[in-house]
Amino acid sequence: MANEVYDSLPEDMLEVEPPINAVVASEVEGRDAKDSSEAGLVRIISLLPNPVGRDSGNETVTLVATGDKVDITGWSLVDKNGGRFVLNGFVDSSERVITLEAKVRLSNNGSTVKLEDAQKALVHEVSYGKEDVRQGQEIRFSMEAKAL
Repeated sequence: MANEVYDSLPEDMLEVEPPINAVVASEVEGRDAKDSSEAGLVRIISLLPNPVGRDSGNETVTLVATGDKVDITGWSLVDKNGGRFVLNGFVDSSERVITLEAKVRLSNNGSTVKLEDAQKALVHEVSYGKEDVRQGQEIRFSMEAKAL
């Protein structure tokens, strides 16, 4: 299903199609996923692991909700080493860019990033490889997801 937000991307974004190892929580063995049909799903739709200049404190993760506004207070973004960035506020159908603090790192050699709810249940997970990382370019993931 096409989404008009993603029909054209700025030149400084790299679109990953199909998503590189994008994983919906229901597809991850042994993990529980939370979904509320009233609120919709929250997805990681892009990462900027290698910004121009210094990486630390300038890397970003972009989230979007597929339905109504979702309160993500107490949710976390977790890097492959277990570094945790606690979120607050809301996410809706417009993109919300999160700038990561130094304690959470997006590797320029490829990595996995998890979005967990306040109870630490996996909501969404994406992975990317070293070959996907280009300085100053976001890695975009498909928003398509199965209902859980």
